[in-house]
Amino acid sequence: MLKLIRARVYEIQWGGSVMPYVRYFIDLAEIESFKKETGYREEIL
Repeated sequence: MLKLIRARVYEIQWGGSVMPYVRYFIDLAEIESFKKETGYREEIL
């Protein structure tokens, strides 16, 4: 069974508001790659 990392992602919406949601990642490298692509802030839960 694959153990995923749960992280809260803070997505920046139009107008500068921030929408938090939970997303699952396979490893820390995937989190870093996602952060570089989107610029969103993440918090590992």
